[in-house]
Amino acid sequence: MTQSDNTSEAKVGRLREFFWPIYGSEHKVFLPMSAMIALILFNYTIARNTKDALVISNSGAETLVFLKTWVVLPSAFVFFLVYTELNNIMSKSSVFYTVIGGFISFFALFAWVLYPNRELIHPTASANWLNSVLPQGFSGLVAVYRYWSFSMFYTMSELWGSAVAALMFWQFANSITPVKNAKRFYAHFYIVANILVTFSGPVAIYFSKMNPHLPQDERWGITLHYLCGTLFIVGLLVMLLYYYTNRFIVPSLDLSEVGTGKPKKKKHKLSVGESIAFLMRSKYLGLLAILVASYGVSINLFETQWKHQAKLQYPTANEFSAFYGMYTTLLGIFTIVVLFVGSAMTRKLGWKKSALATPLTIGVIGFIFFVC
Repeated sequence: MTQSDNTSEAKVGRLREFFWPIYGSEHKVFLPMSAMIALILFNYTIARNTKDALVISNSGAETLVFLKTWVVLPSAFVFFLVYTELNNIMSKSSVFYTVIGGFISFFALFAWVLYPNRELIHPTASANWLNSVLPQGFSGLVAVYRYWSFSMFYTMSELWGSAVAALMFWQFANSITPVKNAKRFYAHFYIVANILVTFSGPVAIYFSKMNPHLPQDERWGITLHYLCGTLFIVGLLVMLLYYYTNRFIVPSLDLSEVGTGKPKKKKHKLSVGESIAFLMRSKYLGLLAILVASYGVSINLFETQWKHQAKLQYPTANEFSAFYGMYTTLLGIFTIVVLFVGSAMTRKLGWKKSALATPLTIGVIGFIFFVC
């Protein structure tokens, strides 16, 4: 073999390592897991687009700050307490099915029961009274109360991202993925997932532009049926993939390579009070809490401003949903590119230097945004 042949093979090897560092029998784990996170993120994107169109078109972008602070944050805290208790009394698979089933059941309930009866269940009179006695700055908080079913949909959509996409999937992935494979697998989970996420945009656009001859309320109600029906069906597919992976893939894996490879000792199950006390004493978790809080503040500063401008341009729910679908498609494409670069950065520079790219980017772009 000549030197040029060796050079060519080395280049092909580097390209393979960059674009698809998954080999041979690893695909039997990688493909169903990447399909699972792809469907989870597809659902999250559909739900995120729908919740913003629903809330912003009815009560304005200023309501988002109150929702995130007074509804989503406490709800997330309650969810994690309940999740901890479920893990103490149920198997991991039962917890997974229970949580996913609860989410998709709510989405179906909202589209076919709560939204069609919104005029009956929303407290218009008391909300008007609150608006008359409270300072104008509380109008967003009153809107949260006035449209409480919309607030619930917003909250459940947000929790799908934090509870299912960020917590439950990654707990499962960490439990079956050897540490040595994590750098190669994890970034590419998201690369494959975002290919599917880009298709959530056309789905939202298609459903949002249906029945243009109908009155807006009736038209949006039909759009909600289709969008929430999609959330329900895709949620069932996530449960099916989880069952398939647990039933046919996990038993064939050598889980001794996961973590330290040592047999795990039976852990003492903490009560809710003990769990909170542990969190309060942990410096590591405290730093993570600061990181998450800082992210939340940054996102709120951006989100309220740009979504308010978007509502001015697309005032109805269907128009806003269609716009958001286009935005989601572009975001998915850009995310795939960034993930390829980020994956290479992580392997070459390590996690710490790669992670610093995010706050640096948001700091620079945020400065430019607010100056403009």
